[in-house]
Amino acid sequence: MPVRQYKYISSLHSQLSINLAIAASFSITFAHHIVSIPIYPYLANDYPAVLSLLTHHMWIGGILSIGAGAHASIASIRDPIIFDARVNSIQTHRDIILGHLIWLSISLGLHAFSLYIHNDTLQAFGRPEDIFADNSIQLKPVFATLVQTSALVSFDIKILDLKVIRITQELGTADFLVHHIHAFTIHLTVLVLLKGILYARNSSLVADKEELGFRYPCDGPGRGGSCQISPWDHIYLAVFWMVNSISVVLFHFFWKMQSDVWGAYNISSHLIQHISSSDFSIHSTTIRYSILWQIIFWLWLNLHWFSFYLGIQLNVFIQRSWLLARID
Repeated sequence: MPVRQYKYISSLHSQLSINLAIAASFSITFAHHIVSIPIYPYLANDYPAVLSLLTHHMWIGGILSIGAGAHASIASIRDPIIFDARVNSIQTHRDIILGHLIWLSISLGLHAFSLYIHNDTLQAFGRPEDIFADNSIQLKPVFATLVQTSALVSFDIKILDLKVIRITQELGTADFLVHHIHAFTIHLTVLVLLKGILYARNSSLVADKEELGFRYPCDGPGRGGSCQISPWDHIYLAVFWMVNSISVVLFHFFWKMQSDVWGAYNISSHLIQHISSSDFSIHSTTIRYSILWQIIFWLWLNLHWFSFYLGIQLNVFIQRSWLLARID
């Protein structure tokens, strides 16, 4: 049986792109595991340290992912890449790949936000029994619950210095809603990055992208409107959606943990007093009637021009919320 040989890709940008993507995956995976599977008890006991570690590694993972997409686009244009059969197959099917990502992103965004709009509307009409919530119409995350209750990841409650360090989270309708928001923002970020990579050399609108380079100004109506088509423009837009993705993840994590996980153990009553006592499952199913969701969306809506300071604003907001709700 002949052995299939792959030619070595002599592109520094492509190698850098691959390594950035791997490092980003490791960073995000570590951020998840250090919280979900805490192996250092005294670290898990320090809630601000856990929050800082997750915030730090999530932002690193997001920035490295953008770097991976940027250098993949540069490699596609500038470097003498030897494309093998796999890369050529992806380039040949780029319209199908992007088409599927487009309809998937539209479907996720439409249905996820429509559920929140439904809840806000019926709440405004005074019909709380008809909204999607644990006490009315339930939408349970079935598959996530099956994984969470399996023998591999489920564990008993562990307490250190009268503070909860490990507990199985109860997933409900609120988690179902926000998980689909996560899916929408992540898929849309991947869509923008892939579009910038796969159409970096040419497209049906501009066939000479390879000669124009990585970044070039649009010529307005010259070709029917050519703005937002250069690889650099795609990176710019991907950064915006990456910030949206990471921001929702961090805010969801902080609110969920202080509502259902973090808390103090009362020796006399043998009960766990969470910081906000299941506030997430009760109030996060609506946007209009949830002051915390309103604040984070207010930050986005008032961002007329994209700025890196959005991340700083969100981190400061999380820290201020922590100081208000912290227990000693």
